[in-house]
Amino acid sequence: METKELKLKTCTELEEDVRELRGKIRELRFAVLTGQSKAVRSLRATKRDLSRTLTVLSQTTHPIV
Repeated sequence: METKELKLKTCTELEEDVRELRGKIRELRFAVLTGQSKAVRSLRATKRDLSRTLTVLSQTTHPIV
């Protein structure tokens, strides 16, 4: 997900995205650890998406003046 798309979302939509991404990270991490999946790259990409979303969320809730 690109930053431009995230900046257009509301705070509640961003918070929902954060919950979904954290759940997806949890599932991917367990899948990799148990050997069910070798999708380490998708885990890494999901972590990046989460950090991008959290950054935009913090910028919208605490804008720098």
